[in-house]
Amino acid sequence: QQNNTVPGILTAGKNLLADYTFAKDALFARINLQGDELAMYYRVHEALGEKIIKPDLLVYLQAGTDTLMQRITLRDRPYERQMERAYIDRLNQTYDEFFSKPYDHTPVLKIDTNDLNFVQNQEHIKLIENRIRETLGMHPYQASLPFTETSSN
Repeated sequence: QQNNTVPGILTAGKNLLADYTFAKDALFARINLQGDELAMYYRVHEALGEKIIKPDLLVYLQAGTDTLMQRITLRDRPYERQMERAYIDRLNQTYDEFFSKPYDHTPVLKIDTNDLNFVQNQEHIKLIENRIRETLGMHPYQASLPFTETSSN
């Protein structure tokens, strides 16, 4: 999908915002696969990744495990009901480690969302959008926002 869709969007001069990045798949593999399965996954992932267009910016909407568990409960998706806190905590730690540094020279913008409700509050979405615009040098953006974040290049 990325090889078929993304290049056309970018060639047309359009911006693309996605809640997915190819690199993120490896995080789930690292937690859920072991031994030969994990080694095979990494070989396939590396081969497929050679043709994937790298993003200009990775945005990490970070939250603590307790906040994540509350959000999962509020979403009430059937396939998430049996997720254990220990699994979510491990996944959250894996995300924190991954996004603590640039991936493949892609800058990471980390935004603490523990006190944001971007599902129900449009102003929180605008705050996040402004921070992304500021990081990418796109205008208009609000110079300072009422929450803290870290950015690594």
